Amino acid sequence: DISQEPFFRSLLIAAYRDRLRCLKQRSNVSIPRMYGRAMFGIIDESRTLQYGEVFIQHTSNSQLESEIVLGYVVVTKNPCLYPGDIRVLKAIDIPHLHHLHDCVVFPCN
Repeated sequence: DISQEPFFRSLLIAAYRDRLRCLKQRSNVSIPRMYGRAMFGIIDESRTLQYGEVFIQHTSNSQLESEIVLGYVVVTKNPCLYPGDIRVLKAIDIPHLHHLHDCVVFPCN
C-alpha cells in the first residue's frame, strides 16, 4: 500500500500540517469552484435593495443561461483581512435588475 510507504507518508503529513497552519494562522478556507466565485460589487442606483440584501445573477461556464441566487449568501472582500470583511447577506430577486450579470449588487443606503 502506497500510503504506508515512508517517503509518501511524510509528504502527506507535511501537506496536512501546512493546510492546518493556513487554517489556524490565516483563516484561509478553500471553497470549491461550484460553490463560490469572484465577482465585482456595484451599487443599486434604483434604491430598491434594503440594508442586508443583495442581488446576484451569474452565468454558468457551460451555458449562457443565467441563474439568480436566492437565500442567504456569504460575501467577502479581497483581501479578507478582518472578521468584518465577511458578511452574511440575503440574496433576493429584483426583476428590474435582471440586466445585470456576474456581479453583486449592493444597496446604496
